Amino acid sequence: MRLEGKIVKLEEKMEGQFKNIRLEIKMVALILAVLIILMNPKALDIISKLFGLVK
Repeated sequence: MRLEGKIVKLEEKMEGQFKNIRLEIKMVALILAVLIILMNPKALDIISKLFGLVK
């Protein structure tokens, strides 16, 4: 019984760590996407036209 309890605790701990890693990966991907858009003048033109900032 003790070993099973320890295994369950370890599995829960690992699952929490994987969730944190997935969140970090999503944040990095979002930051990269924003940087790529900001560095691309054509993308900025399209965004400004979509929001009606430039006529």
